[in-house]
Amino acid sequence: MAETTTTIGRRMVVRPGATEDVEWIVEELRQFAAWVERKHLLFAEAYTREWMPRLIADHFVRVAEVGGERAGVIAALVGAHPINPSLRTLTELFWWVSLDHRASRAGLLLLEAFVEWGRMHADWVLLSLEADSPVKEKTLVRRGFMLKERGYLLET
Repeated sequence: MAETTTTIGRRMVVRPGATEDVEWIVEELRQFAAWVERKHLLFAEAYTREWMPRLIADHFVRVAEVGGERAGVIAALVGAHPINPSLRTLTELFWWVSLDHRASRAGLLLLEAFVEWGRMHADWVLLSLEADSPVKEKTLVRRGFMLKERGYLLET
């Protein structure tokens, strides 16, 4: 079910990802990988292009559209926790809003769709943010998230 809202006369929708979105998602992930600036390149284009349809079909992918134009994407793995298979988890992989749509509500609507789906289908909803993310902690806390871990990366 798509989430909708109106922003300055333009309809905003969050809908399930589709195979028609793969090329656009690949390009957005190229931009995301450049934004995170890692020593080792995060993005493997051929693999991403091959793997994305499986992620769309078997896990959680939502695309935000503003006025019919794709604006952002959130994707997560759905499955059993590796050390307690009775816990069903929704684990965010990436949450990205296109640079041209940063001032819109696309990111918030993607987050709300992610949280809503997680509340209905998972025991744990796991989300991480880049250290430089513009997302405010209170945005997550208001939706029930609690800070439980901090993530660190060592690139060798």
